[in-house]
Amino acid sequence: MGETIPPIRPSFNRSIHIEGRPERLSAETGVLLLREADERLGLTRDLAAKIEDPRGTCVHTLPELVRTAIMLPALGWRDQDDADFLRHDAALRVAVSDDRSVTPLADDDRSPGGLASQPTLSRLHEALSTEHNRSVLRSFLLEGAARRLKA
Repeated sequence: MGETIPPIRPSFNRSIHIEGRPERLSAETGVLLLREADERLGLTRDLAAKIEDPRGTCVHTLPELVRTAIMLPALGWRDQDDADFLRHDAALRVAVSDDRSVTPLADDDRSPGGLASQPTLSRLHEALSTEHNRSVLRSFLLEGAARRLKA
């Protein structure tokens, strides 16, 4: 006899229900746990608030790009080209998105159509290499290390 586990609902997006099913909608459901931890700690939110964004009008917000740049390597995807391969992965799209509903899964005129592409991530890395943003990243890492030492 099997045990039934109720669906899990992450607090960062209450419209998501995670449950075991025979069909495979994503290979990277662990990213939802990463997003839940990130949301509770406020890491991406705090970092993106301090970074200067030289881009004009853009499809992907700065927090979404930072989340993508952090979560792909955390899941073992080390190359920016992997973003193109995983662009339409349901779990990644929901975990990276700022939207609080299932809107990240929609492909319409208002939706960006998936994760940021490799060229977009390259432009993010270029923006992060400015003197101001390098200083922000450096101080953010030092503050994080200090918090861990105190804990």
